Amino acid sequence: MQDKLRQEKELLEITLESIGDAVIAADQMANILKMNHIAEELCGWSRQDALGRPLDDVFQTVDAKTGQLLENPFRQTLEQGLSIGLKKDSLLLSRDGSRRYASANSSPIRNKQGSIVGIVIVFRDITRIRQIEESLKEAKEAAEAANRAKDEFLANMSHEIRTPLNGIIGMTTLTLLSELNPEQKENLSIIKMSGDSLLNIINDILDFSKIEAGKMSIEATSFDLRELLSKNLGLHSVFAEEKGLQLEYDIDDEIPRLLIGDPYRIQQVLINLISNALKFTENGKIRVSAAIHEKQDVDLWLQISVSDTGIGIASEQMNKLFKSFTQLDSSITRNYGGTGLGLYISKQLVNMMGGEIWAESIPGQGSTFNFTVKLGIAYERRGTNLNKTLNSEGSLPKTMKPLYILLVEDDKTNQLVIANLLKTRGHMVETVNNGREALQIWEERNLDLILMDIMMPEMDGLEATRQIRREEAKTGKHIRIIAVTAHPAFCDREKVLAAGMDDYVAKPLQMDKLLQVVEKTQEPTAEHICKDYLPPQNPGQDDDDFAVKLEEYLRPLRSALNSLNMSNLESYAHKIKELAYTRDEIAIKNLAFKVELLARKADIAQLCDYVQKLEEKCRQYKDSL
Repeated sequence: MQDKLRQEKELLEITLESIGDAVIAADQMANILKMNHIAEELCGWSRQDALGRPLDDVFQTVDAKTGQLLENPFRQTLEQGLSIGLKKDSLLLSRDGSRRYASANSSPIRNKQGSIVGIVIVFRDITRIRQIEESLKEAKEAAEAANRAKDEFLANMSHEIRTPLNGIIGMTTLTLLSELNPEQKENLSIIKMSGDSLLNIINDILDFSKIEAGKMSIEATSFDLRELLSKNLGLHSVFAEEKGLQLEYDIDDEIPRLLIGDPYRIQQVLINLISNALKFTENGKIRVSAAIHEKQDVDLWLQISVSDTGIGIASEQMNKLFKSFTQLDSSITRNYGGTGLGLYISKQLVNMMGGEIWAESIPGQGSTFNFTVKLGIAYERRGTNLNKTLNSEGSLPKTMKPLYILLVEDDKTNQLVIANLLKTRGHMVETVNNGREALQIWEERNLDLILMDIMMPEMDGLEATRQIRREEAKTGKHIRIIAVTAHPAFCDREKVLAAGMDDYVAKPLQMDKLLQVVEKTQEPTAEHICKDYLPPQNPGQDDDDFAVKLEEYLRPLRSALNSLNMSNLESYAHKIKELAYTRDEIAIKNLAFKVELLARKADIAQLCDYVQKLEEKCRQYKDSL
């Protein structure tokens, strides 16, 4: 029997010494009974000196930040039977004064009756792990700093390049409208084409940067698909004629006239695909077609195809499509130019719009690029006739009355270009150099519209807009303010809307885009028309359904705020915003948008206030029914 006990004791000793962690055992009075050699090394105490000593003498910890001696937490194990560990920033204090990060766990030792008769502590040195963690943290912070520096560099370079480029393209465009001989017109057309090509490269790089940073956003507005396709083909018609190519499109009659989605991003994908088709086709035609891929209730998946009779793509090269900075052959860059980003950006945009993009091709015969996007359907209200405002070609009418426009721009060349462009349309334009001057003119003049640059000395465009909106809140008035920026990657739609602006256009300015945005100021506008297009229902029933839907979103919105779930809070605020937009409930829409932005920033203090305001506004709406 004694031999057996001796063998078990020897086995226990061997096991204790073989364990890779440090182990200390103490009795009920917290006096040390056992410790292995690793515990000796970490604590700096020999077993001969440690045995019988209080645990507090041998196992001591200090706070890594303050250096203060910490109370031994393991007494709770003896008193309450709890398994206890060390705080994260605890340092094990060795007998010789050295310190190291340690992790530990304690467990009670119980007899057969279940009573606590001692404690065992298992601990280890994690200094090396903490050093690695710190190194990784520093590397992460350095990478984030480098990424911020890259973003800032891209933003500044974009601004510096776009500002003079705006002057080049703008003045060239204006000169092309004047009387020119054929040679002058051809030379200027080449200059403009080169400027547009440079602009496309800049846009590709900035869009790539936004996608990689997760900052690309998708809007939801009403638009006319036929008008969008017609304009896209119009943009490419000159180049197609120069190459002797036919450019045609076909739209399924079943597609509703007005759809809800992001027309700008769809146009961006179309421009990429049509430009590629024209680039790689020497004879034949380019055909754009649109059809319904799938339809569910008020949503549909639209399929758009761009077919060409160009050089085609070999099957072994198809897997290179839609990848960033990739072109199928090095000779393509030399012969055709480009960044190799167009299809990659198109794929990301299509995916963000709930669709897919793919290609089919036969070398030497041509290619077809197809993509699908998920869109909503906007229905016409009774008594509303779109054709009363849109002309026979589906485009916005020409200027109906002159506007008094304030142009806020610090670059003299841009002042001249934009002012002259607007004056050719019959508008009256006054220019100032910064936001502070803009505030003074706004107070003194009866303006129709403000075109506001963002980056300016003394006061930037965002701050000037905020001050105007604060003053307007006292009077109930509202002047339309459009951001005109050479900084589109970091001054996106949400940022300018959050400051109180109504829309934005990017430099270098494209004449048709600027005029389209400016002329929205006049009545009637396409924006107002789109808001008149909703599912035809009984008006009273429509109001009731809207109120019910609001309540369905408000409950989880409040729950998300109470649980500080920013993701759900942002999601339900976005749903309320879109719902309010369909009913033209602007006050609710604006409050919901504010909540959405604050949730994205996790601004708890302001969120509580604005969620309450949103709930109150929704209650007022219900009470008014």
